[in-house]
Amino acid sequence: CLGFGENEIFDTLYGMKQECEEPEGKKGSGVWKWVKRTVVRIQNESKRFFTFTFPFVTKIVPNRHPVNVVVGKPIHFEKTSVLNATEVDKLHAKYCDEVKKLYDQHKASYGQPNVEIEIL
Repeated sequence: CLGFGENEIFDTLYGMKQECEEPEGKKGSGVWKWVKRTVVRIQNESKRFFTFTFPFVTKIVPNRHPVNVVVGKPIHFEKTSVLNATEVDKLHAKYCDEVKKLYDQHKASYGQPNVEIEIL
């Protein structure tokens, strides 16, 4: 199951991205520039301590944007009482491959023809 359009529901700021866009009506605002600098500083500090950052949501109410959900074929596997790390890694790789196939199959239909999926 994969949702297209989820990233457009909320406007977010990512501090690591130095050139983030300013929301409509806030361009050139001194307060906005201070907020942007503060977000960059907080996210850089959190990146140093936690190795990841959280996006800051710029407004509480979500944008009206369609979210299209596509569902792939089931992934079958044999049930075992004990799983070792190599079996888990194989199943995880199989799942990631199926998600990538599902994304590649539908990305052009939902406005993402040149965007590649990145699974971390």
